[in-house]
Amino acid sequence: YDASVIYHEYTHAMIGTTRLLGVLVDPYGLDNLPGAMNEGFADYFSASLRGSPFIGPYALGFAGEHLKRDLSQPRKCPDDLTSEIHADGKIIGSALWNLRNQLGADVADGIVLAALQQFSQQTNMEAAAKLIVAEAKKVSDDAGAKTKAALTEHGMLGCIRARQLTAFSVATSPDKVPYAIESKDQTGPNLKMPDGVPGYVQF
Repeated sequence: YDASVIYHEYTHAMIGTTRLLGVLVDPYGLDNLPGAMNEGFADYFSASLRGSPFIGPYALGFAGEHLKRDLSQPRKCPDDLTSEIHADGKIIGSALWNLRNQLGADVADGIVLAALQQFSQQTNMEAAAKLIVAEAKKVSDDAGAKTKAALTEHGMLGCIRARQLTAFSVATSPDKVPYAIESKDQTGPNLKMPDGVPGYVQF
């Protein structure tokens, strides 16, 4: 009933277990954007293969309209960060959909796939964006410039994970997810962490 979700899940299989599964620590705190990128790339390739920006109109939509994903609606880091990887994946997915609109599906898909094959579990969003730009420059200077502009516009390049502190309600938020505050034992035994570390999003 919903090929968009099937394509999405097959893309996860293509990404594999050696890419974009880590939780990182950097000067801003915990970084789970590798997982968000995993979701965003899965959304993007599903959308691009079908020529439609909508993910899950049937499989997700029946459980709530807010669960459907529309890559034509621009999202930006840090303004739209939530700490939930499917919601944050919309940042990556919408950036790549923007790029596809500018370069065409074949060119954009080739650039993104070539960059993706160089990722590891520890690739953060800044490094991923730089690899995508580098692959775009191999196509042409124009493609490189458009790619850099698109990824900067969506905050994949130069994002500081800190949002303005404002009143917040899960019920009225676009994605209806809370901000996660993880404890040390929830990030996995292989992550070398200090005794205390800030959460995924700062305010």
